[in-house]
Amino acid sequence: MTSNSIQLFKAKNILVDIGILLAIYFIPSLSHLIGIPLYYLDPMRLFLLFGYFITPQHDNSILLAISIPFFSYLVSGHPILLKAFLISAELLINLLLLISFINLRKFSLFYSLITSIMLSKLVYYLLKYICIQINILEKELISTNLLIQLGTMLLISSVLYIIFRNSMRRNYKE
Repeated sequence: MTSNSIQLFKAKNILVDIGILLAIYFIPSLSHLIGIPLYYLDPMRLFLLFGYFITPQHDNSILLAISIPFFSYLVSGHPILLKAFLISAELLINLLLLISFINLRKFSLFYSLITSIMLSKLVYYLLKYICIQINILEKELISTNLLIQLGTMLLISSVLYIIFRNSMRRNYKE
C-alpha cells in the first residue's frame, strides 16, 4: 500500500467510526421523538456489523465492539455501566465469532451472521445470570421478549446478508 492509500484507508475508518458513534448518540433522542423503542432493533450490533462489512479492519471493529456500549453510557446513561461491560463482551464475542466463520469459509454469510449473534447472546445471558446470582445486578434475566430478539436476529442477519452477499461471496460457500 502506498502512503496515500493508507491515509485514505485510515480516513475511511475514522469516518465510519464517527458515523456509527453519531448514530448511537442520536438513537435515544430519535426513539423518544418518534415514540418507538428503537433499542428493539439492536442498533449497537447492527451498526457494529455494518461498520465491519464497510471497513473489514479487525482492529477497528474490535475497538468499536468494546467502545460502543461505553460511548452510549457516557452520552445517554444507558445502558448502566455494568450492563455496558456485558454488552461490550457480547458484541466482541459476536464479532470474533463472525470473523472466525468468515475465515473458515465453510458457512454461508447468513448462517455465519445468525450463528454468531445467537452464540454471543447465549454468552451475554450466561454472564448476566451470573451477575444476578452474585447480586451485582438487580434486573430480570430477560428484559426484551425472546420473540422480539429472534425477529431482530433474523432481520439483522437478512439485511446484512442482502447488502453484503455479493461483496463477500468470494469468502463463502453459498
